[in-house]
Amino acid sequence: MPLYPIEEKLPKVTVTDSSCDDKAVDGVYVCKLDLQHNDEKNEMPLHFKKVDGTWTILDK
Repeated sequence: MPLYPIEEKLPKVTVTDSSCDDKAVDGVYVCKLDLQHNDEKNEMPLHFKKVDGTWTILDK
């Protein structure tokens, strides 16, 4: 399957570690992803909440 032009330009990012809070605040769990792109490392928080039975990433 050929790559779409935008896929060719996206950086290759690897998740090197992840963890989530044990308890929710107002039904929201905060998780942390450790990302690596080449030699650059970053930490990215994500907020999750179950909405209508499906886990959803919230825009915070």
